[in-house]
Amino acid sequence: MVFCVRGAWQKVISDFAEGRCIDCMVNEFWGKRPNMSLVERLLHSPSNLFALCAVEHGGLEGLLDLELTRSSTRMRRKFCHRHRRMWLAALAVFCACVLLIWERQPILADSEELQLSQDVRNPLVGGVLNIRAPAEKRKVTPNVTDLGVNMCTGRPWQKLRRVPAFASSPEVSIKHSLLYCPVGKVGSSFFTRIMIALGLHESLQKPLVSPFSIPIEQAGRDRCDSLDTLGSHDRKLAFLHKSELVVFGRDPYRRIFSAWVDKLFSPNPFYWKSWGRLAVHSFRCEPNVTFSQFVQLVVRPKGLHWFDVHLRPVAEECKMCDIQYTLVGKIETNTKDLDLLASRINVSMAFLHEPGYKEASAVDTVLDAVEGAFSWRQHIQACGVSLDRMGRSIWRKLQIRGVFDNTQLYPFKPGELQGMTASKFIDACKAAIKSSTNKQKLQRQKEVALVQAYSQVDDTDLAKIAQIYHKDFLLFGYDKKPDILYKNRKKILTTSETVEKSTTTTTDAFDWSKDWML
Repeated sequence: MVFCVRGAWQKVISDFAEGRCIDCMVNEFWGKRPNMSLVERLLHSPSNLFALCAVEHGGLEGLLDLELTRSSTRMRRKFCHRHRRMWLAALAVFCACVLLIWERQPILADSEELQLSQDVRNPLVGGVLNIRAPAEKRKVTPNVTDLGVNMCTGRPWQKLRRVPAFASSPEVSIKHSLLYCPVGKVGSSFFTRIMIALGLHESLQKPLVSPFSIPIEQAGRDRCDSLDTLGSHDRKLAFLHKSELVVFGRDPYRRIFSAWVDKLFSPNPFYWKSWGRLAVHSFRCEPNVTFSQFVQLVVRPKGLHWFDVHLRPVAEECKMCDIQYTLVGKIETNTKDLDLLASRINVSMAFLHEPGYKEASAVDTVLDAVEGAFSWRQHIQACGVSLDRMGRSIWRKLQIRGVFDNTQLYPFKPGELQGMTASKFIDACKAAIKSSTNKQKLQRQKEVALVQAYSQVDDTDLAKIAQIYHKDFLLFGYDKKPDILYKNRKKILTTSETVEKSTTTTTDAFDWSKDWML
């Protein structure tokens, strides 16, 4: 007989085999209801009655068979219920994922389709897209902030409840309650040195030291605190809620062009081996990648825009659709933007307005271009590039970037770089900087080089750039179809100056073997 409640039937069987009376076992297991007779108890639970019959007609073996049958039935029921619960849980998770994806889908993917009133658009003021008020002034409701519209989704910003998964942890200054998201080819080395200077800043009465006083080789991100150094998720989230959150952007067309000039046109054996080999499907370093080949490498499926920090869209790298940055600046207006940041964190950045600031910036560019290349001389020659080409391409790179003008001709003779120190080459560049006083001409050089480069690019690849970087165009206010590229890119711009036909001069900005004439 099985009236053994809660899985105690084995004990009942052993007691029955030892000769214990059924009534004793009933009293033991039904002690909580002592006034019930045995018959009443058996009738109260029909299964007990069936068990009694099994004992009387089949003995202990019949009892075991009956109990095994009942246990199997119970297991099948539990199995069905368990799987039903699992399916319901899986369905709930699937629905939650679909809802989350739908919530995050950017419904404003194309800036031309964005139909928002001027008060909904966050206007550009002084070159800065003020997405929300300073941290100390903003008001936060329990669930929704009153800080405008998320331009990725077109919906009101929600209060940040989790820390986004950054590809690389942003830099922070805990002392100044400041977070900066560094992005390759958007002045990240310069801004990282500002973060290092903030870490060294001891007194509010003293101005911040110039970032150019920090050598670029000592400006690694490991010298800055990062968001990960805060430890727990709650500490990170609290820091994001109370701090100034800063990100800088750059026109995607110019950013791509800058990456090609710095990493492939000028001597850089590391990127000749990594990017160069990918661009031309080679197994050796490739120093002759054209700009059109590079653009194809950037925009192809899972190309550089997908995995390389120098080309990933800023909006994705810095999670701009998930975080409300308090200051969204542009590389083109970084002086005004840094002035605004300095006022918010109560720090003086007087170096921005010192007379020698522009020249210091140009010299810093020279040091970065020359010292690295001279330290790689053996690797550059191993890629089949002569030292003469190395020197001329560095010189042309600095002209393309507007560091000094194109009338400053390359000063060294063939073979002269053999055994030359980097300091001598740098001195020649500094002399060229001092002689380049026409700022408008320097700007024009940059524009001419940009147009010439994009004159090689197919319309299809241009459209892919606009599509891949559409969030950057939207969030930073850049023109997706600028006239300088879409209307003039098939024209090689020249000045009214007459360029004599010569084997030593060229109007091609990227023919490093000849002097560049406009």
